[in-house]
Amino acid sequence: MKRHHLLPLLVLPLAGCVTVSESNPTPPVIQHPRQPVPPAGAMSVSPLTRIGVDTSGDPTIFLHLEFRDAMQRVVKAYGKVRVELYQSADGTPVEATTPQTLVRTWDDDFTDPVRNALAFDEMITRTYKINLGGPPEALVKWARKDGSGAGANAPTLIVQFLPAAATSTDQALRATYTLTR
Repeated sequence: MKRHHLLPLLVLPLAGCVTVSESNPTPPVIQHPRQPVPPAGAMSVSPLTRIGVDTSGDPTIFLHLEFRDAMQRVVKAYGKVRVELYQSADGTPVEATTPQTLVRTWDDDFTDPVRNALAFDEMITRTYKINLGGPPEALVKWARKDGSGAGANAPTLIVQFLPAAATSTDQALRATYTLTR
């Protein structure tokens, strides 16, 4: 192969480089058009939600939330999350028709872009993973099938999401999920 045929291959990668010099003191700023984030039209609690142990060895609830737009595509969502845990207050066995009581709530804010990005699993599950630390002892007993809480009906999570652009609480998305062991 002749040497002059290699010259275009060596120059081509350098063609897109911008150099800073006296005649060009600052490189040009390239602005990418930002696509507006499509609003979440639906929220669901993923079956990946479970009771587990966090990295410090403490029991926790790992809540996985999925948001979809009007075309059923998974999207990110910006707003505030409120999670309510309902179960029999003392963990004793109750009938499935017996109403449960509110035993714990958690609030989280996903309006901060950094917090939002850290909670979203872009690569694998495409869900927000929220660590709901400090579950009540009755829930831990229920999950382990220990003591008097072993036969209690399954606890329920009610999740409410208020989008950042919402003007009233009527625009909140809601989902209910029954925990499994």
